[in-house]
Amino acid sequence: MALSSFCDPEDIVTPCSAIRKPDEGKVPLYQMQGQNYIDPVWKNGQKSKGAFREHMPAVEMKLGIPDEVWNDYLKVSMLRDPDDVRYSSFLWMKEKDGYPQTFEDCIKKYPDPNPNAAITHIGGKSVVDFWIRFDHLEEDIKRLEKLKTIIGLWDKFKNTNLKSHTQRLYGGITS
Repeated sequence: MALSSFCDPEDIVTPCSAIRKPDEGKVPLYQMQGQNYIDPVWKNGQKSKGAFREHMPAVEMKLGIPDEVWNDYLKVSMLRDPDDVRYSSFLWMKEKDGYPQTFEDCIKKYPDPNPNAAITHIGGKSVVDFWIRFDHLEEDIKRLEKLKTIIGLWDKFKNTNLKSHTQRLYGGITS
């Protein structure tokens, strides 16, 4: 969602449905609204039926995006440590549903060691053109700034609440 303020008015931005509370002094992502995500009209004039949503798998997105647009756009994705994704999911499920009771239960229920691939891969191959690695956030955001001449992108990211309350601390899991 931090990238959304750099999008054109006709670009697709999915709304964020997070239920998290903001950290002190940070902009809560869940207050940001989507745009053009239902039945979009593309820059080439083609129309798509249906709605785009957050965390939508690439294979589903590609079905709704004309090939010309898909091939022309830079596809950017955040890459989080798989254990961080599991732990974040554990906290979210526990807060929402009260299950699973322990992080170990969560790992047993969701054993996939690479949950990112379910969203970013088609036919076992990544379709992402540029990865933003969570553990190298500043470095990667600044590279993207230079690549696409997006002035102020790092300033926007560093003042945004990015799952800071669900990250594991290496050497031990914290909540």
